[in-house]
Amino acid sequence: MFLSISVSKLKAWFEQRTHTKLLNWLSVYGESAPWSDFNIVTIHPLADEEEILTRLNIQATDVVLCDLYWVYKNKLFFVSLTVDQEQKPNVSYFVKSYSKNTYVFYVITHHIPLDRMFVNRSLLYLSQWIEQNQDSLKLKDHQEIVVLDDDITNVG
Repeated sequence: MFLSISVSKLKAWFEQRTHTKLLNWLSVYGESAPWSDFNIVTIHPLADEEEILTRLNIQATDVVLCDLYWVYKNKLFFVSLTVDQEQKPNVSYFVKSYSKNTYVFYVITHHIPLDRMFVNRSLLYLSQWIEQNQDSLKLKDHQEIVVLDDDITNVG
């Protein structure tokens, strides 16, 4: 008996399997953030995570960095959000093929506080950029492009 499976069903099965594998891998770093619209795990606390900040004896105004892992479109992205008043705000993207987190976004902002709403807004912008720039995800190793030459808070 010949088994007939449509290409679209096979592709959907493969994508779901890849997505599940990435989420399982991501769980090593912690639970997916329940407050986010995206599948992410933050590595550093955010300015509005009061319980964690209190436990760590950190003030909300001292939160100037948040690195996170993000599963999107069956890819694992590493996103680094940094508040730096000395640098010009921008968003850049590059590829590190030798690493598990191959796809990397660096966001430099002047926005304070670095909170959940800022993370969600940033990921929304990045997800829209990914949708519109699929070919840009295929950069050569260590090739970097500027995604946005402005503060990410000034878009949308």
